[in-house]
Amino acid sequence: MRRFLFRLERVLNLSRDRERLSEVSLGEALRATAASKEHLERSREDFLRESQEAMSLDGMVQARDLMVWSSRLGYLRGAIRIRVQEVAIAEEREVMQREELMRRRRDRMVLEHLRESRLAEHVKEGLREDQQAIDEMASQRHTGDS
Repeated sequence: MRRFLFRLERVLNLSRDRERLSEVSLGEALRATAASKEHLERSREDFLRESQEAMSLDGMVQARDLMVWSSRLGYLRGAIRIRVQEVAIAEEREVMQREELMRRRRDRMVLEHLRESRLAEHVKEGLREDQQAIDEMASQRHTGDS
């Protein structure tokens, strides 16, 4: 039986490589989302801590101190808004990378299924050729005995 040759083997290998790259990209996106969420949580903790410190001031507070606290809390509110946007962007990228991975995985699976089908056809054809050769030898032996 002749050797099996899948003409799309290079395409299949390329598809596998692209899938691995997509897995790496998804991993990076997951880490970026986790880091963004952690930054957001730290910003919220900072805001809460600063707010509690501002509320706990006893006695007379100078106007300058109030302005500093107000400015600091405003800055922290802005930081929280930015962190929320960063989390949304990171989550969107994560979804896109997940979809890309699923598409590439589907492409690879189609090629692998095609390869398996072609291999099964090749084996079947090889068995048919072997059977024909056996039948021919039996026929020649039978005609030779007569």
